Amino acid sequence: MSLLDALSERYDSPREFYRAVYKYTDCGPSVGLLVQGRGWLWCDRLRDLGSFEDMRARGETVEAVAVSSIVEGTDAEVPAIEATWEEIQADPWARIDAIVDEVDRAAQSIWDDTHGCDACAEHWREEFGHEGIEAGCPVWTECPECEGHGIAL
Repeated sequence: MSLLDALSERYDSPREFYRAVYKYTDCGPSVGLLVQGRGWLWCDRLRDLGSFEDMRARGETVEAVAVSSIVEGTDAEVPAIEATWEEIQADPWARIDAIVDEVDRAAQSIWDDTHGCDACAEHWREEFGHEGIEAGCPVWTECPECEGHGIAL
């Protein structure tokens, strides 16, 4: 078995793998594959590979997978977590899923620290007596305005 084989157990193509990870996580992380002879391909560039069957027909192999994330409205990002086949071959999907979860949690933490709405800011001003809490305040989980989800900046 190989990393390409493991990925093709769940998905027909690298692009489908990326879209599923992006769609079914809160942070919409970036996904990259290290393909022998091509280097790292990320996100929408994964469509250039076609299907996993196309890759097999060309004799291509996937050497590693990586997941990272930017956080909308901030300069912060979650650095890529990479895993090679050798590192994950004992249970590839457990490790891939764990990497996706780790990146998603880290991105959510950054979001929660920076995306409070005006009502969140007012709550923190009242609670802690801070003046000048405006944009970039933490999300208040009990906020009636944003319902504890924060807002896009």
